Amino acid sequence: MEKKSAHSQVLGVEIHGVRLNLHCNEPALLEYARAHLGILAGKATKKPDIEVECIWKTGAWDPTDNPFPSNGELNVIGKRMQGDADQLVWLNTVRKKGLQLRFTRRQGQFLFQVAYTFDPKKKKGVDARDYRYKKFFSLMSYLVYYPISWYLESTRGWAVVHASALQAEQGAVLIAGLGGVGKTTTCVALMKEAGMALLSENLVYTDGVKVYPCIEPIRLDENSLTMMDKAQQLLKPVKFPEGLKKKWLFHPRKPLPDAALEPQLILFPYFTSQPTVRPLEAEIAAEKVLASNRLTREIDDYDWYKSALRLHWPQPMISALMVEVVNTFVRQARCFELGIDRTSGIKPVVRTICELYQQCLSS
Repeated sequence: MEKKSAHSQVLGVEIHGVRLNLHCNEPALLEYARAHLGILAGKATKKPDIEVECIWKTGAWDPTDNPFPSNGELNVIGKRMQGDADQLVWLNTVRKKGLQLRFTRRQGQFLFQVAYTFDPKKKKGVDARDYRYKKFFSLMSYLVYYPISWYLESTRGWAVVHASALQAEQGAVLIAGLGGVGKTTTCVALMKEAGMALLSENLVYTDGVKVYPCIEPIRLDENSLTMMDKAQQLLKPVKFPEGLKKKWLFHPRKPLPDAALEPQLILFPYFTSQPTVRPLEAEIAAEKVLASNRLTREIDDYDWYKSALRLHWPQPMISALMVEVVNTFVRQARCFELGIDRTSGIKPVVRTICELYQQCLSS
């Protein structure tokens, strides 16, 4: 395995027992990573499951330039990919300008390199420092969450689901669906009004039987912060400029990093003029979960990422297994579509969810 740059610094990360060492030649990015990851970050480990190296450069990006020197000739795998049995070089992912990747596997050890060229040209109406931090935020997926999610999927059969999750008295309540339908706001209200604890605000893992948190900063806008009122004491701010989307980042003061909960209730909210509750068959709920994943840019980008690894190092039946895991997951819980009338406020929504949850426990 190749040595990392002598100028890089290193940070240890552990998520659900998967250990990753993050090397980076940009101290400010590594400092941000420590704040972003919160309790997941610590000292580097001597025996990581994955080594990740970030190569941060500034200036104009040339997508044809290969930042990863190789000792021998590589095969051409596609227009933007080359590699051999032990490595895959991806010179232009198309998903993110300036991003180039190399995956290396030797004797059961993995080194994932992320080269990113930052163009410091100031965007109209955006502070230069905020713009740089926005890039730090987006790189966290490629530096930590995508490699670990791929490892959990490949070695344990865990699937990623786009949903918020809370710990109730018994098991988990999940709020699934697309962004913009009130998942975060509803989570905040359930924390405040029903005393539930936040498991994950954006993504969860599931092995089909239980759900596990994917701990990330909670993104709250001004409306959510106002609604929380005194319940803000449940959250700890992350030092990060508000950036382009006028959202602030927080970690729960009492996170549940290793929680493993059985799903009891899965909700698919949408906004409507007439409040509604409609039960869903498990087969329909599974299709909605899979469709929401595909329509969520973050997970669709992850599918793009892991598909490159599957193409190069295929595992028989792994794609079919992930679909079956989601099907099993929704069968563990009761599933409902939840029509929310925003003009009525959040308390009727909390009351309805609590009633549905009690029905789950009594059924």
